[in-house]
Amino acid sequence: MNDKKIKPRLDSEISTKEKYNTLKGKKKLEFIFDYYKLPIFGTIAAIIIVCYIGYSMYTKQDTYCNLTYLSSNMDTSQLTELKDTLNEKLLDDNKKTSIFIDSMTIDPNSNYGDDPTTTQAFAVKLAANEIDLLFLNENYFNYFTSNNMLADLTTLDGFNSLSFSKDDLVRSKDSDGNEHIYGLKVDKLNLLDNISFPENTILTVAISSERTEEAIKILNEFVK
Repeated sequence: MNDKKIKPRLDSEISTKEKYNTLKGKKKLEFIFDYYKLPIFGTIAAIIIVCYIGYSMYTKQDTYCNLTYLSSNMDTSQLTELKDTLNEKLLDDNKKTSIFIDSMTIDPNSNYGDDPTTTQAFAVKLAANEIDLLFLNENYFNYFTSNNMLADLTTLDGFNSLSFSKDDLVRSKDSDGNEHIYGLKVDKLNLLDNISFPENTILTVAISSERTEEAIKILNEFVK
């Protein structure tokens, strides 16, 4: 008669239920946690992601118009006040849409067009339609017009009906040497009286703007 040795069962051959039944007290709790931690954490992560997406969608504001200030020296608190004023005047209690004001810093020691970082950053924002109205100095204004990056204001619907005098307007030449009206003198705009813009700051509209109707409404607020 041959005695067969009974080999101990491998862990892989023991069912989860059997393993659990062999444990006692604290070990059972540790086993449950180890066994279910991935599904638990996965569920929690999914809930957090869904809540975040839902909150972002609920609180996200559509862009009414983007204003960008290109300068080496700026007081961002004044820009915030301007943004709040424009939102109150034009959008009232509409919380789903907002006017945004951004700033781009330029190197005060560089000549216009010679600062590749600023020029490239501006070109990227322009291509992405992230700039509608733009505050900038005279040198950058002339550089951008000569490279066809700004809009001829007289081609925008509603511009010619605004209350501007000829002294308020700034002319410049495009890449073909043709002169057009591309800008407005900031110091002539009533709503901007309390903002300390550097001398010869000009307000203009980006050539790629798809919100020119909204830009005209903002310009109208500036001259009231």
